[in-house]
Order: sequence, then C-alpha cells, then structure tokens
Amino acid sequence: MRRGLVPALSAAAADVGAFTPRISSVTVGDRPRADRARFAILFNQRPAPLPSTVVWQSRHYSVIAKFGEITPWSLGGASWMAYYPRYHALSLDGRWFHAGADVDRLVRGQAAAAEPANGHGWSVAAVVVVALAAAAGVGRRLRRPRSG
Repeated sequence: MRRGLVPALSAAAADVGAFTPRISSVTVGDRPRADRARFAILFNQRPAPLPSTVVWQSRHYSVIAKFGEITPWSLGGASWMAYYPRYHALSLDGRWFHAGADVDRLVRGQAAAAEPANGHGWSVAAVVVVALAAAAGVGRRLRRPRSG
C-alpha cells in the first residue's frame, strides 16, 4: 500500500456520515412499534445457515421495517423479515442470520420475559396443573366413606 494512502482514506471517511438504516416505521405481527430506531440492529446480525427444515412449523414473528427512501436494506422502501425465537434465527431476503438475546427482547417485547426460550411454558404449566388436580381428586375419592 502506498505511503500516505491510509491517512488520506481515514480523513475522507471522517466526513461521511454513518451508513445505518433510517427506519420510518416498524410493525411486528401487524402491531406498530414506537421504538423504530432500535430495530436497526436487525440489519447487523451475523449470517447463519438454515436452522432446520422444521423451522417453518415453529412460531415466528413477522417484522416489517419501512424506510422513507430506497436503501440497501429494502426492496421498494420496505424490508420484510421473520424472527423464529426457538431457533434464534432471523430470515431476511432469503438469507438466515443468527439473532441474539437483544433481538429477542426487541422483537418479542414483554413476551420475551414471560415465555421461556424453548416455547413450552404454557404446555408444561398445564400438565402440572392437570397432574395436581388429578392427584387431589384421587386423594378425595380414597378418603370418602363408603355408603352401603
């Protein structure tokens, strides 16, 4: 590399603004989100292979980010994504990206704190309640005096 080229490029780059998405609106599952600027992290995730073909049967969140102009992150001013929390995967334009805990909290919001990552929270709770109710019912039946 020629002497002086790196400092010249660094000086020229100092005048260029950050190349980050300027998002005008975001919807997650058809619900508008007010914190649209935070969704720029979705465009900075590391690539990942297709998690598994069963990913298509798992729960997902659709995310639509709209831009005020045509950008490298959009097609016609909008970018459509799907986030699969069970696989920590984000699908964007036919490519897969690993989505960390920050993406999970952002996309799912309060649901991320309420649901375990494996997605079995309600089913496990239901099984426990049914088992306890059945055990309580069996105990009562055994203690009833028999009439006869």
